[in-house]
Amino acid sequence: MRVRFLALPSTAVDSLAFRRPTYVCPVESQRCASFLPQSESVTIAADVTSDDAGRAYARMQFGVVAGPGAIQVSVPDSAVSTSIPFSTRPGSLARIVVAVRDTAVYIGAVYPLGEHAADRFGNTRPEAVNLTAATPTVIAIASGLVTAIGLGRGRILMQSGALADTAHVSVPPPGRLVAFGWGPDFGALTQLTLVNTDGSGRRLVLSTSAYNGSALPVWSPDGHQIIYQDWGANSHGELRITDTLGNWRVLLPSPLGFTQSLQAVYSADGSALYFFGSQQSTGQTGVYRAGVDGTDPQFLFPGLEPAPSPDGSRIAYLSGTSLFVRDLATGEARPIAPEPALPRWAPAGDLIAFVWDNGQQIVNLVRPDGTALRTVGPGFHDLGLSWSPDGTWLAVARSGGGLELIRVADGERLPIPAARDLSQPDWRSK
Repeated sequence: MRVRFLALPSTAVDSLAFRRPTYVCPVESQRCASFLPQSESVTIAADVTSDDAGRAYARMQFGVVAGPGAIQVSVPDSAVSTSIPFSTRPGSLARIVVAVRDTAVYIGAVYPLGEHAADRFGNTRPEAVNLTAATPTVIAIASGLVTAIGLGRGRILMQSGALADTAHVSVPPPGRLVAFGWGPDFGALTQLTLVNTDGSGRRLVLSTSAYNGSALPVWSPDGHQIIYQDWGANSHGELRITDTLGNWRVLLPSPLGFTQSLQAVYSADGSALYFFGSQQSTGQTGVYRAGVDGTDPQFLFPGLEPAPSPDGSRIAYLSGTSLFVRDLATGEARPIAPEPALPRWAPAGDLIAFVWDNGQQIVNLVRPDGTALRTVGPGFHDLGLSWSPDGTWLAVARSGGGLELIRVADGERLPIPAARDLSQPDWRSK
């Protein structure tokens, strides 16, 4: 007689789950389930033939889900079926489970950490978990609730018996970013996106293939429009401008004769637009200046990735493998740093930030005269950054995506977990 043994799930909604209170397998098997760090192997049923006395045997193994369980025993060729109940208890104390291990919130936000002691499979244990604020100037903790009280990276120490663990929270300054991110299938960078500096308020502006996977969006001076780069006709790069609802147009129409227009940035006073361009009618390629609406573009000098100083008297730009600063009144240009990418002036005009594109892609700062070159953001970063309006923070992106803020004074880094798929940020000043 054929007999079927089946380990039932905890509830009907878990009918397809492999993690169960019990497992069952043929009696000759050494084990019904094994769980390794990177893999698992489980057996939930055994079909056996009874012996001459009508007895059937299977091996049962307690599972990884604590609580009541059962093994159903049935004879497939008849309507005979019964269930044998079991109860699986939690294993030994092995870890601390937390619902919010890392997040970002603004000052004044209060949220539960959702912590509990658990065995190695996450089943709740009765031991208490004690919470301590390791950064009392950033967060306060009371009754299991975390309150953000200051800017910075908060650390919550969790202790249960001999176990200790840490949860984190970033408390950033308020702001609104435009960034470029991955599409729904994570197949390509396609999403021009708005997001707050804490990762909230996320909204898609439009989908774009961008130019070579790089949109380099920048806010207009009034904060109502965004310039970005995309593919134009004949496979050339062109600048486009869109409102925050995704209604876009080409910034420099074809009658102006640009075969390339990229790397746009506005002057600090909002009176001019600088960009890299190549104009077919004149053969001039390099840094251009135009009106904020793209009208009356004027060639200035050869170079790439322009960035005007806040007072408009100088321009930082790339030439060859060096970062230069040019005085617009005299035309004098001097190299100030090697291997730069997309320089940006601090609002006060005392520093220039850039990603050092030497294979390491670290975030560097340098004075306009080339002195005091220093690293403020070690590690691999995307080639693009933006200053906060008050000049105390930089918005950057880790290579492969993931926004973080860096405090210029001390290098404090605030990852924004809800923006792990975004890069190329620009911080709105209004």
